[in-house]
Amino acid sequence: MVLHASVNGQGAVWGTSWPQEEFTKHEWAGAWICSIFRNETLVRASSMIRDAVAATRYHYGEPPEKGMVTFVDATAVRDKSHPGHAFIIAGFRPVGKTKRRAYIALQLLPGKMPAARPALGMQASLEFAALEGRRFIGIEKTDAYIPIARARIAHAEREFAAATAQGDLFGDAA
Repeated sequence: MVLHASVNGQGAVWGTSWPQEEFTKHEWAGAWICSIFRNETLVRASSMIRDAVAATRYHYGEPPEKGMVTFVDATAVRDKSHPGHAFIIAGFRPVGKTKRRAYIALQLLPGKMPAARPALGMQASLEFAALEGRRFIGIEKTDAYIPIARARIAHAEREFAAATAQGDLFGDAA
């Protein structure tokens, strides 16, 4: 399963695979694998990860006993002092390293996963627009998702307001 979002030339991509156990050569055979995640947007990576896990549950159904794992190459991430930080904030826990390349293995067990829900493509687009301070119109045909959309958009609007707020530079100096 692949999810992709793009706004004003910035994008994010997520991929989940579910390899067959007999063809898997690591300790977490049977788990869902986050095969790729890259975020170049203003949306918090940990929020995107949780949304992608929820969409994975919606797509595949009940998670396997070993949940989901991802492997982080500590030499290939921007923040070398905290590799996998966004995944850890999203609830993943370090569980070891791969034998061959010493990638850090991070695991999210089923009990810690968010509830299943479909990928919220239109809501994500509205969220991106709100984060950029743009005006938008959204249409949601499923009543159950309207409160979710409103909450996500309100959160993004608060983040935009906080990021763009300019305090009183001179205080009482006048």
